[in-house]
Amino acid sequence: MKKVGVALVVLLIAAVLAAPYVSGMVAERIVRQSVANLNKLYSEAGQDVRAEIVQYQRGYASSEIVWKVGLGRLQALYGIGEVQLVERARHGFSGITSTTSLEKNPWYGKFIQDKLGGKDPLHITTHYGLGGKITSTLAVDAFVLQTATEAVSVKPGKLVASCDKEFKHFLADASWAGLAVAEKVSVEGMSLKSDLTLISPYVWDGTITFAVPNIRAAKEGERMELVNLKAGYALRFNKEQNVLSGMVDYGFDRLEVGPKKIENGFVRFGVNGVNANAYKEFMTGYTQAMGAVLGDVAAARTDEAAGTKIDEKKMTMVGLQMMAASEKLLTKGLEIRIGDLRVRLPEGEVKADVTLRLNKDMTFLQFIPLAQQPALLTDIFSLKSNISLPQQLVGDNAMLLTPFYPGMRTGLFVKNGTSFVHKSETKDGKLLLNEQEVMLR
Repeated sequence: MKKVGVALVVLLIAAVLAAPYVSGMVAERIVRQSVANLNKLYSEAGQDVRAEIVQYQRGYASSEIVWKVGLGRLQALYGIGEVQLVERARHGFSGITSTTSLEKNPWYGKFIQDKLGGKDPLHITTHYGLGGKITSTLAVDAFVLQTATEAVSVKPGKLVASCDKEFKHFLADASWAGLAVAEKVSVEGMSLKSDLTLISPYVWDGTITFAVPNIRAAKEGERMELVNLKAGYALRFNKEQNVLSGMVDYGFDRLEVGPKKIENGFVRFGVNGVNANAYKEFMTGYTQAMGAVLGDVAAARTDEAAGTKIDEKKMTMVGLQMMAASEKLLTKGLEIRIGDLRVRLPEGEVKADVTLRLNKDMTFLQFIPLAQQPALLTDIFSLKSNISLPQQLVGDNAMLLTPFYPGMRTGLFVKNGTSFVHKSETKDGKLLLNEQEVMLR
């Protein structure tokens, strides 16, 4: 019995001693597979960005990894061809945890030395779990950036982002204390959360929320303050119908510009029923076209003697290609909505809700007959809208109350108490405006 106990103790000690080596070995496989998956993701999205492991030195309890990320045509925007990252990792029982440095990038070192007095405020820590989960924490210390005319005081911030090794599911949680520029501009705090799943290149499903408690600005006696700004984004993919939908909403508690003040502002923009195949085709064409343009921009920067310029004919062709691709998005069920718009002004409250939907597949040319045959409107579109404006805001504006089309029985608005209201909808092949049929024939 004693021998069995001793054997178990020996096995336990051996397992503990072997754990760092084993976790380092497994984590290396995860890291290398993640790089391959990341490059595949960029390639499928039509991007020429590419990550490469230049060096991977794995020891018993630690590893050093040198990365290189080539920015491809994005160099035309940033003026940087590649970014090098050095990770120094410690092996643990559940994976490896690394700290990342940008020390091998001369442009970054110069920026830190010239602009921040040699003190690097950026700290990056990443944990590669044995189960495949990758979690990175990016923290920024407070620092002061001196521009040509102002000193920008940047407050601390933190971002925690995670994903699986396949780069399909992404989570992020960020907070930032804000910034200040003397007495001119101040941003007090910011928070961001996201939960996104990659369905296929260009197609995502998930949500993003964003909030800033307070933004202030002042210039030459004019003062602006925005209180409690919030934004939300939702992306949805319906696999059965193969359609996408997207929604974004913005809201705030108060906006003051000089003596003027508006309160409780909110609006929601939505696009529903987007054909997923047409959307992917559009985005593929857009990515390829913009890649070609960025290539020309890069050539113009590097070949000054030749004086390379972006060809205007090429830009025209890009525009035509995008029009042709966007036409395929005009499918039955495509819906655009401006909803729940509301804001309180000194003159009263404004409200609006407008929804426009395509009843059938269309091309741009098929819209042309509408000018001569307005009766086609109800065949092509479904419309529903409600708008309310305070009379004090618009005054005695007769144009809003007067019919301007022969078939109209009312103006766009009718007076209702102290408000101007508008209501329209298509119903049973008719267009109703303020509950009166508009004669389109």
